[in-house]
Amino acid sequence: MSPDTELGKIDFSYMKEKALAVLTAPMKAQTTFADIMRTNPGLLTGVALTAILAFVSGIGGVIIALILVRGLVGPFGIGGLVGAVIGALIVAPIIAVVVWAVLSLISLLIGKAVKGEPIELKVREFGSLAVMFAFASVPTVLNIIPWGFIPVLGWLVSLGIGAWVYYYTWLSARVYFEVDAMKAALITIIQLLLFLLSIFGVGLWGWI
Repeated sequence: MSPDTELGKIDFSYMKEKALAVLTAPMKAQTTFADIMRTNPGLLTGVALTAILAFVSGIGGVIIALILVRGLVGPFGIGGLVGAVIGALIVAPIIAVVVWAVLSLISLLIGKAVKGEPIELKVREFGSLAVMFAFASVPTVLNIIPWGFIPVLGWLVSLGIGAWVYYYTWLSARVYFEVDAMKAALITIIQLLLFLLSIFGVGLWGWI
């Protein structure tokens, strides 16, 4: 890969290999993330992976919308159903990519501050961390299943997926910055807050 302006390319074979490793071998995750950092396929792979994961997760939302189709068509007409599908499969992936990029940038800046390094942005350096964070979100692919319709167990599974993703995010920061557990948690504090918010959201769903 050429100097800092290089964005890499969308490497689907690499994406598949590492995604499967992250999903099926959590005990070896630290080694997997270290390898992702070393090989660094580039930002474009991270963009594609983040969008794909959001799209696949969105399918679970579409399934929910289809199950609730009577409720949607009643108050909102067929437009309600179409809007739900567009939101889950088109808008959500776009938003996911933007959020992923912003959180990755924030974490990079916090990490540099924690380590006392100069605050500067290099595309390849940023891309390495961002791609690791993209792969940290691989467990969200399990959201293709509409867990919300499974009493109690669905709540626990959703909570587990969120914890799994945050653990991988935290582990990515620890591997990338070579810091201890507390500093890695500090670097990913925004992601942690979002995870806690998701717990609240899952809990609220359980009460509805």
